[in-house]
Amino acid sequence: IAADDSRSAAEEIGDLLFLVTFLAVRLEREHGPSPASIARANVAKMIARHPHVFGERREMDAQGVLRQWEAGKQLEAGHESILGQSPAGLPALLRAYRVQEKAASVGFDWPAVDGVVAKIREEVDEVEAAVSAQEPARVAEEIGDLLFAVVNLARYVKTDPEAHLRAATDKFRRRFDRVIESLRREGRSPEEAGLPEMDRLWEEVKREERRG
Repeated sequence: IAADDSRSAAEEIGDLLFLVTFLAVRLEREHGPSPASIARANVAKMIARHPHVFGERREMDAQGVLRQWEAGKQLEAGHESILGQSPAGLPALLRAYRVQEKAASVGFDWPAVDGVVAKIREEVDEVEAAVSAQEPARVAEEIGDLLFAVVNLARYVKTDPEAHLRAATDKFRRRFDRVIESLRREGRSPEEAGLPEMDRLWEEVKREERRG
């Protein structure tokens, strides 16, 4: 999907469907519910959680829909916390995003994006203070707070921080590989060139990308 390759995406979705069906059949053979009953239960759950689609509450806005969804999950699972429970294997960025999304659904959110940006600046200052104080535990905590605040900005402006970080990592790899290739053409290693030279090449790569 990320590569915008619909043919390969269709093949992978087919593999995924096969695995889900395989698990459902295995569960039935181990005296669990049948695949059909699993599907019916899921349909019933989706209908119950979407009264704005299947019921009479057609006036609900996006926030109302999210609140209804989370309230349904909380009732079904019996969780006391409005934030519910996040799957243990969920990536940290996505987990932070979901927690913030749930908090925002009940009104715990910034009134304007300026507040989110100011919070990020505040967290950067706190990271700098912790680093200056040479307190490793506090540095780790403040970096976590900074990452959480950045995810919150992505959520607020309705973008995907996981995708953005992946794209930024790919961009760094592309630029770094070009720096190393430039050094190789000159017969030099990164260690021989040193940081100032690599930084110069890095800026050159950036300028070339912008021109391109």
